[in-house]
Amino acid sequence: MKYISPKDKNSVVVVCGSGVANIGDLMSGYAFCFGTPQGKNVILRQGTEAASTYYFHPVGGREYLMEIQKVGGKLRWFVDGAQLLEYEDSQPLQPGFLGFGSKWATKVRYGDVELWGEKR
Repeated sequence: MKYISPKDKNSVVVVCGSGVANIGDLMSGYAFCFGTPQGKNVILRQGTEAASTYYFHPVGGREYLMEIQKVGGKLRWFVDGAQLLEYEDSQPLQPGFLGFGSKWATKVRYGDVELWGEKR
């Protein structure tokens, strides 16, 4: 997925969202927060921090190539081909909605999104 970082860099991608509260509920699944206001990148599991790093600092207005993988309970997040974070969930969430958005009222652009499912 191509991702254009907003000028202030904050955005969220949600995987396995339940959509129970509403389709826009960013905390219903796994949320991948890219460049939070605190300066870190975070994987949330239903709103609770599961993994984070301050290692990578997104630059506003720059295009990034993101890849998010979920196989069973293993989640891996890549930015421009380099692994940013990994998280192993002992009780993985079931498949659900995929969502894109901004929790911090920023403008974000996504493009060339590809979605691949696991073989069952």
